[in-house]
Amino acid sequence: MRYWINVSIFIALSVTLIALVSTWHRNRPVEFPQTVEVRPFGEFQDGIYTGTEGYAVVQIEINDGKILSAKVLQNKPGSYSKSAEAVIDRVIDAQSLEVDMITGATATSRVIVDAIRNALKITE
Repeated sequence: MRYWINVSIFIALSVTLIALVSTWHRNRPVEFPQTVEVRPFGEFQDGIYTGTEGYAVVQIEINDGKILSAKVLQNKPGSYSKSAEAVIDRVIDAQSLEVDMITGATATSRVIVDAIRNALKITE
């Protein structure tokens, strides 16, 4: 008898927990990606721009209205930081700051993109 009471309590608690999690999941606020208005790079004079954001320092070269090259001059040490530097290739390929961040290094990728934004003095 005691066994069946314990099993019943366990099942009741499990069903309640599942219902609570389902309700929370359905009602949680949805986070939308932040959109950034970006000026065309053609508005910038040809040259080399340097920008910082937190621990990252980047250098951007603009030529004929396009990002010709970009490199990270300073970044915090670690594998996530090295992975995040791949976001620069995405920025160059897209010629935009509206790129997907590097999975697993999202925060550091965002810091690098913000450093590029600061180098070009682009405001959100």
